[in-house]
Amino acid sequence: MPTVMSPESAARRRVIWTFLSQGVIGLALMLLVTWSQRGQTISILHHLGASAPILIVIFIAFATTLALLKFELTDLIFISLVMTSYMTMFPLLGAVMTSWIAVSVSIVTRLMAMRSIGPVRIGMADPPVEYVKTFGLFGTYGIPVVFAATLYERIHGELPLMHPTAMAALKIAICSVAMIATNLILMFRPARSYGYSVQKIAKLDLIDGSIYLVTLPYAIVTAFSFATIGWGAVLALAYTGIFARRSSIAASSPSPSWTSRRTSFHSSSMSGRTSFWRKTAFPSAKDSTPGWFSTISRCSSAASRTNRDTASRPFRIRSRPSPGWACR
Repeated sequence: MPTVMSPESAARRRVIWTFLSQGVIGLALMLLVTWSQRGQTISILHHLGASAPILIVIFIAFATTLALLKFELTDLIFISLVMTSYMTMFPLLGAVMTSWIAVSVSIVTRLMAMRSIGPVRIGMADPPVEYVKTFGLFGTYGIPVVFAATLYERIHGELPLMHPTAMAALKIAICSVAMIATNLILMFRPARSYGYSVQKIAKLDLIDGSIYLVTLPYAIVTAFSFATIGWGAVLALAYTGIFARRSSIAASSPSPSWTSRRTSFHSSSMSGRTSFWRKTAFPSAKDSTPGWFSTISRCSSAASRTNRDTASRPFRIRSRPSPGWACR
């Protein structure tokens, strides 16, 4: 008799296949670009001169800090602004260095969370699934970064950026929007594998993408600062962005817990903060905000998945989206 697969086993297999295939494609693409653009990478390092290693260290620290400064929005989604640092990097470092930094930072910070190091904790009830999700980050961040940086080159963007102009800002903006859109498209399959409806994902992505766009002017100015002042300006602006992000978390958390039941996330043009209130366990509880504003706040809460690391929790099958995704 044929073996009947349980719903939990089928869903687990689907999640593994989704992240494994995405990771393989992302890794293959990054290796191909690394080989084909090796001459361009050497040229970028030559033009950056003595500032190259300093700039790389600054960007690694910047991205790592933003990746760690995140907190739980739902049981599968975390909020982070790490892609803001990637939008700053690619006009200066190109596709190869930016993609490897992006993936390396994401993998290292996730492995830290899996070992309970840092503010975010990832349970290890199913270690094979968690490691497959980590491998999937090659696709989650590698593909969008490579696509955006390649598009920047195709529209004749300067590499590395040394002449800040309105046209350069427009090119960075176009490619950053492409990066955001590619990331949202790539996260469609993982979201579906967790059981979320197409309509719900589309609504959440629409709001989610707008949160990324809030940080776009900051990313452009930070990239411009190297050409006008040098790596010191990049360091200062990176520190400002990190401080603003940290302050937003501290100001919005009613308790020291990163996974408190009710969290406020305040928005500004620098850090992309947006106010929201969420209830994950008690959807029938009354909110203190008035009718229409309360509804909008909870919708914003459900959608603000700025770093969409859906690979954040041990796998659990569900028959419908959790209350944290619902906009009631």
